[in-house]
Amino acid sequence: MKRISLYFKQIFRLLLSPNMQEAFVWRDLKNGLHKTEWMSGVNEGHKSITVLFEIGPDAEEKFSYSIEDRACICRVNILNKFPYEENEIVADVFRLTDYFNRTLSFARLFIYTRDIHYFNITLYCSSPLLVNLIDPDALHDQVYWHYCYAKDIYHAFQRLLHEREEPEILMGDFLQAIKMRQTPQN
Repeated sequence: MKRISLYFKQIFRLLLSPNMQEAFVWRDLKNGLHKTEWMSGVNEGHKSITVLFEIGPDAEEKFSYSIEDRACICRVNILNKFPYEENEIVADVFRLTDYFNRTLSFARLFIYTRDIHYFNITLYCSSPLLVNLIDPDALHDQVYWHYCYAKDIYHAFQRLLHEREEPEILMGDFLQAIKMRQTPQN
């Protein structure tokens, strides 16, 4: 009986106007984050929620979740205000970013220049509104995986910057972490 109810709910949501579909997914996002009782800020006008999470030891970052352009978007800065003057490491930062972008199928790292001296690296994850409209649990999964990958990617960049670890080694460790996370624990 529950499956039939879910099926009719999905049909109902698909028959709604695009604006109503967006409103339903926005409500699902707000309710899902509200249930977690995380400290968050909600901007109704921009349909965005900002949550402060620990991303590394003694490091917190603002994670942004929003509904834009018929998609559910997750964003977080991985590297803030990195100076261009660090010439010896900049090439490795770009190389590691490229490796991540080639590996991740659902997310991308973007490099933004703040001014002529600094740049940021942002992890950006997007899924079509339709996926989250049909399966509200997909939204929870997207938020969860975005957070997990953000922590792993942040850790890789910190190792690159502070321990001067090679990008190839960091990618291997990242792939191993993904494999471990996806393997069922007995």
